[in-house]
Amino acid sequence: MSVLFDLARKIPGVQRLKWKIDFIRWQMRSKETAGDLYNPEQTYWVPVDLITESEIPAHLAPGSSTQSNAMNELGTVVDGDWDQQTMPFADLDVYTSFEAHILNGKAWENTDLYQRVSQDITAGRERWGCKTLADFDQRLEKLVGLYTEIKTNGYKTQEQLAEASPYGSNDEIILHINRYGHYIFAEGRHRLTLAKLAGIDKVPVKIAKRHKQWEQFRCEILDFADKHGRTKGQVYHQLTHPDLADIPTGHGMQRMEMLMPYIPKGGGRLLDIGANWGFFTNGFQKQGFDCTAIEMLPQEAYFLRKLGVAERLDYKVIESSVFDLKIDMNFEVVMAMNIFHHFLKDEALYDQLCTFLDNLNTKVMFFQPHTDEEWQMQGIYKSMSSEELVQFVADRSRLPNITKIGADSDGRVMYKLEK
Repeated sequence: MSVLFDLARKIPGVQRLKWKIDFIRWQMRSKETAGDLYNPEQTYWVPVDLITESEIPAHLAPGSSTQSNAMNELGTVVDGDWDQQTMPFADLDVYTSFEAHILNGKAWENTDLYQRVSQDITAGRERWGCKTLADFDQRLEKLVGLYTEIKTNGYKTQEQLAEASPYGSNDEIILHINRYGHYIFAEGRHRLTLAKLAGIDKVPVKIAKRHKQWEQFRCEILDFADKHGRTKGQVYHQLTHPDLADIPTGHGMQRMEMLMPYIPKGGGRLLDIGANWGFFTNGFQKQGFDCTAIEMLPQEAYFLRKLGVAERLDYKVIESSVFDLKIDMNFEVVMAMNIFHHFLKDEALYDQLCTFLDNLNTKVMFFQPHTDEEWQMQGIYKSMSSEELVQFVADRSRLPNITKIGADSDGRVMYKLEK
């Protein structure tokens, strides 16, 4: 390894080429994890704003192959193109009609939903247990009452409501997951509509079909955690996609929760150095920042991109050393968590770090150094204690105001540096 390290210093790109080769070899070797991955009875709490697509309903696509009995598909994995035939949930006449009536005061009789369902009932077809228009009117008003209840007291699971149902606790909103990790609405349109209109953040759901490609991605995560995790079987940071949140992690949500009171208001450009799988990039993007994630390791960058797509986040990923960046270096916030101490180990890296900090222009940096007891900091080129490194970074970055935020579970302290 020392020969390769020396060679990488002399010939630019050699180390990165090795990482790329290692990544390709890992992808070729990675196998699907044996056993049942999903519990069909499990309830997931999913952010409402992640549910934007719907299966095409039967009245718009009679006989379509996209139609299914979602209750019978709980916990299944299905390959094919079934996930490509969808429509926006907000375009369903259930949603547009309830929105028009509840939020805008439009008479039910003038909504698309009422006109469609009333035609069916008049023609002798029972809809939603309604045989007459009077039955339908009563059902609509009951649903308006449910909207008021949800808006006032929040959204409850079927188990919390303890309502009698032939499906028991499975009678929740049912979703599918497509090949990218995006949710597709399947059943429970009234409840989801009312939750969206009431401004509910998360709803309890059951997951029916998952696309085979999404299952394979989960298997890649489990394989990586088993073979390359700092602790066997764990990924480094909490995965925030609801369908991956049960995967064991070394760090939970505590670091992001500790940072929340210190995050500047108003968003802006953010640079996440050594982003790993994007835990902080993800969190700050959701807070309204325009994020750029820097990750030079191909395997980490692969998961960083895929997880961003899965949560519909549009942060930029640059697979590169931070010292090779060819972008505007003006940022509102810079994240440098557990990264800069690695650049003290070698003279060339130290010099590059100094140049980088000199050229950086940021208002705030969230910074986490090493702990003084770490063996990896012994015998390095530029020996500094953790507090000395904090002061060094603050001085070179022209961020003189240092606030100690607190320590995470492994003892490393987080700081806010600012002008």
